[in-house]
Amino acid sequence: MSTDALAAALAELPLVDHHVHGALRDDVDRAGLELMLTESDRPVPPWMTQFDSQIGFAVRRWCAPVLGLAAHAAPDDYLARRHELGAAEVTRRLLAASGIDHYLLETGYGGAEILGTDEMSRASGRPVDEIVRLESVLEEVARSGVAAADLPERFRETLTARTVNAVGLKSIVAYRFGFDFDPARPADDEVTAAAGAWLAECARTGTVRVTDPVLLRFVLWSGVDRGCPSNCTPDTAIRTWSCTAAIRCCSPGSSGACSRTASTCCCCTATPSTATPAIWRRCSRMSSSMSGSG
Repeated sequence: MSTDALAAALAELPLVDHHVHGALRDDVDRAGLELMLTESDRPVPPWMTQFDSQIGFAVRRWCAPVLGLAAHAAPDDYLARRHELGAAEVTRRLLAASGIDHYLLETGYGGAEILGTDEMSRASGRPVDEIVRLESVLEEVARSGVAAADLPERFRETLTARTVNAVGLKSIVAYRFGFDFDPARPADDEVTAAAGAWLAECARTGTVRVTDPVLLRFVLWSGVDRGCPSNCTPDTAIRTWSCTAAIRCCSPGSSGACSRTASTCCCCTATPSTATPAIWRRCSRMSSSMSGSG
């Protein structure tokens, strides 16, 4: 096969975005958009612009023409065109041009300012399934006024309810603590003690953000018990966690060492013998979509 034929074949393959957040619901100013072009949590200094970064160059090269501008349009022209078209039309055009045929939407980030699963499906005209963030579920439980002694069971019940139609789970333990922790399953009394200290801190500071390693291990193992395919980010850092524990997110009950990298720990690694029937049905649907066979 010639390289031209190969390129043409690849261009026709439907893509699955296995980790996406919702598109913006409303217009955003330049400062807000530039902050989205970086992983940094710090404001962009006034003497520089993220439009001169590598991702900024890519936005101006590839996104500007989709909005009717010349490639490499000036940042101010790009921002003006976004405002002229409006957020809904910008989203529709960019999603349509992406070549993505199926979205797996991680719903633990962004809140009301970004589109949810149904809205993303309408905006893109493509199927959208949900990835549930474990830490967000625990924080939701904490905000409900739960007592420390009741938190373990309340979390498990809430996670079960939240994942009825989800295709997988996500953890941001890498950002909240890092991967240098004991991966063993914590006992409920450990979880209760950690929950008591955390809930007291939440009440004192008014901030509900889980960083305690015992609680983070608890939600990870609860995800394993739920039987959902799971992803921990960043993928490359997971090598400092037990690889066997990581793959058990995809194959609960397995005791052998895994032969896959953590970055492949997704729907395609679930099998009928390692996932609950409901999870396997959803993973089979996703695997068919990924392979283009249905």
